[in-house]
Amino acid sequence: KIEFVVIGPELPLVAGLEHQALEAVGDADTEAAFEAERALVAALGGGCQMPIGALCLAAGELDLLGLVASLDGSTVVRHRQRGPRGSASALGRQVAGALIDQGAGEILARARAEGTSIADRHGP
Repeated sequence: KIEFVVIGPELPLVAGLEHQALEAVGDADTEAAFEAERALVAALGGGCQMPIGALCLAAGELDLLGLVASLDGSTVVRHRQRGPRGSASALGRQVAGALIDQGAGEILARARAEGTSIADRHGP
């Protein structure tokens, strides 16, 4: 049994490969955790080049930690919340909302306005 799997939120851009990877794992907790992480990133309008982090642990209940940081790392907002596995997408959106309430929207707007991304600053 696979105990820990990390799948990046941008994997759907690879022609549905995320579904094949999750089916291979065959674990409802992993699928729900992935869904919560993707929902958080999507709700923030982010992608793999934006300074957004999401980590969801699942053992029956989901435990989602979201993070948004300025490109220089000087400002960081975090929010952690738990929720039922059956509400993974809602949990992701709720954590994103809490991050926005803490200033994530402004941080991401500055990152977009600067026209640079994490990859530009630190390589691919």
